[in-house]
This record gives sequence, C-alpha cells and structure tokens, in this order.
Amino acid sequence: MENNNELSAFEKVRQWFSTSITIKLLSIGFIILLLLIPLSFINDIVRERSYRKVEAVNEVSSKWGNAQCVQAIVLSVPYEYIEKKPLYSNEIANSQYIEVLQTSTMNFYPDETLISGEVIPQVKKRGIYEVPIYSVKLDISGAFIKPDAKKDFPSRCTKVLWNEATASLFMNDLSSLEEQVVLQFDTAEVEFNPMSSSGSKSTLSAPLDLSLMEDSKLNFKTEISVRGTQALWFSPLAKTTEVNLESSWKHPKFSGQYLPTHQPKGEGFAANWKVLHLNRSLAQSFEAESPDQGAERFSFGVELYTPVDNYQSTERSTKYAMLLITLSFALFFFVQILMKIRIHPVQFMLVGLSLCVFYTLLLALSEHISFFRSYMIAAGAITLLNTYYVFSSFKNKPLTLLTFVVLAVLYAYIYSTLRMEDMALLAGSIGIFGALALVMFITRNFDWYSLKSKTTE
Repeated sequence: MENNNELSAFEKVRQWFSTSITIKLLSIGFIILLLLIPLSFINDIVRERSYRKVEAVNEVSSKWGNAQCVQAIVLSVPYEYIEKKPLYSNEIANSQYIEVLQTSTMNFYPDETLISGEVIPQVKKRGIYEVPIYSVKLDISGAFIKPDAKKDFPSRCTKVLWNEATASLFMNDLSSLEEQVVLQFDTAEVEFNPMSSSGSKSTLSAPLDLSLMEDSKLNFKTEISVRGTQALWFSPLAKTTEVNLESSWKHPKFSGQYLPTHQPKGEGFAANWKVLHLNRSLAQSFEAESPDQGAERFSFGVELYTPVDNYQSTERSTKYAMLLITLSFALFFFVQILMKIRIHPVQFMLVGLSLCVFYTLLLALSEHISFFRSYMIAAGAITLLNTYYVFSSFKNKPLTLLTFVVLAVLYAYIYSTLRMEDMALLAGSIGIFGALALVMFITRNFDWYSLKSKTTE
C-alpha cells in the first residue's frame, strides 16, 4: 500500500512536469540560453575568417602597393643668418660673443594645385578572398608665387640661397611607382629622387635653382603613375586645391575631411573636390627642417568600396539569430497548447541547433558564391530540413505547412532587413514589434493560471 502511494506521488510529479505550462516555458528558455554557446562559436568563426581577409588585403598591399596618400609639391628654400654665441659659456658679465653662420629653411605651399586622373580598378584574388586594387596616372599642376627675400623670410635672414632650393612630393609608398617622375618647374626640368622616409610618408625631392627664374609666378607640372590598394587619398596644401577623379568602379566611398561633388559616369563615377586654405589650419609658409605640418590629417579621397561584404552580412545576420530561434520556439510552444501536440525538449534542441547551423552554411557558401545565392541555399536547406522533421515526427499536415511558411517568412524578412543599410534598424524594430503584437493577440484570452497542456489526456 505504501509503495502504491509512493508511485502515485511520483506519477503526480511526472504528470505535473509534463503538463505544466510554466515548466515548458522554463525549459524552452533554458534551451535558448544553451544555444547561445554555439552561436558564440559561430561569431568567433565569422571574426576569424574576417581577420584572414584583412591578412589577405595586407599581403596584396605589400606586393602591389598600399593605400596611397599624395601631397602635392612643397617648395623649400634655405637661407643664411648670423647667430651670436658666447665665447665662454661660464662668463656671466661682460661676455664676449662670436658670430656663427647658420642656415635654416623656409617652406612654401603652392598658390594653386590641380590634380586629375583616372583610377583603373581591378580585383585581385588571394585564395578565396577578393581585394580591390587600382592603378592611376595623376597629372599634377599648379603654381607658386615666388618668395620675396624681404617679405617671406625672417628679419634675421642675411642671404637667401636661391640656388639650393628643393621641391618635395610626399607619398605613402614609393615602391608602387611605375615610371620615373619628372618635374617641370618654370623653365627647368628635373627628376625627382627619393629621400629618407618621415614616419608613414616617403619623400621625393628635386633640386631647383630659383636664381635663374625671374617670373613672379612659378608654374609646375608633373605626372606620377602609381599602384595602390583599396583607397586613394590627397592632402590639400595649396591655397586652392582642386582634384578631379574618374573611375569605372561602381561603388565609390568618399571619405575624409571633405566630400566631393559626385556624379555617376557610365557604370563608374566622376568626382571633384575643391578645398581652400581657409578650410584647414595650416600655414602657407613656415620655417622648419621638414616641409610637413601634419597635413595628412586633412586628407580626403575615395575608397574602392565593396558594398556587400559577406563577412559583414553574415555577422549582421547572426544578430537576428535569437529572434529567429525565439519566434520558432514560440510557434512550437503555441502549437502544443492549441493543437494538443506533445513536443519534447530534445526536439526543441534539435530544431534550435539546425537554426544555428544555418549561419555556418551561409558563411561557408558565401566565400565561394554570391551572398544572395548563399543565403537562399542555406535558408532553403534549413527550412526544408525542419519541415521534413516536423512532418516525420508529428504526421500533422497543417503543422508541417505552418512550419514551412513561418520559417520561409522569417528568413525572407531577415534577408530584406540585411539588404537595408539605412533602414535596417527601423525594419528590425517594426518586425520585432509585429511579432510581439501577434503573440499578445493570440494569447489575449489565455488564462495562464489555469492553462495546462491536454496532450496527456
């Protein structure tokens, strides 16, 4: 008799666990928390593959050429001055001085600079990764106002060394130059030669003899043919800097301190920048050994942008993973209540794992085919798998059809949200609001305190 009572108590507990809505909700919540573990592993895989792409870009850049930043011609003119130095450093009063001849350098930015060129893009493959590269021939022209020995040099100047002037051209990477660079400066024609690098910039320098140039306006012109990866930048040094670029690249991304006037040209673009010296806090003339004032912080340019990066898209899609799993589980939870179908927690777990596998399929496929086809194949495979599993497990055609429709709608909604760059947050918020409103509408008349699953009856 005692054993029968104990068995009866055990059966009551077992029945309560199998019929309690609270226990079912808690078990579903626990399964969702467990699924965070494989989702975190998937996010790690996405980041790892993304880092490998960065490594591929760096490898291509090291061999083809880095992202280039071009700073147009700077004119440097040395001068002499007399400096008095104490003859004896330990004397305080009645010191005697000697006069020492010293040299310093005045640097001058152009009065105007015009840069134009056509960026010819290519796509370089490194393994499974694609890296946008380019080659460009830049025509650089402009003019200097010839410095005045009295107005443009310090009062201590005793002699301007016009015959020792130099013209400098700054770039990021000299190794990607494709041709010799020749400078036409007024009546002179000289070749640029490399100098020691300064920080992240490399310098080309050409000697000038300004004593032979009598015009007050000194025109210059040069051409540089250079290779680069992903981006091309310019630094505005002149009083008026104008840059005109054309390219057949379909998706330019303009960035930096200044935006251009931009218009489509065929399948590519044509862009024009015009920057005044009033737009940046740089002196037009200054005294320094190095003709650089950190002008790169005012740089602007264009990037060969890839609008749909499969790693970014996959990472964005994983952000909707919990929404997809939660809504799928909510479907099966209400099916238990409304259709009196018994679903075991293990079945919830298997469905949840299949929804996680979607992201690994998507990532792996997108490395070889387009993201759209990858998404369609992965979403179709997971939808059909779960539809077949529900039909085989429950032999219920309405539930099978409902599972197929719900998963198809969810995957279509997530894809449409991924395609929206500016409206993604709004679309996602509306979708979550709609799902919550639907659940609240379905359960508006539920008496949650007395509600029990009747599948055991």
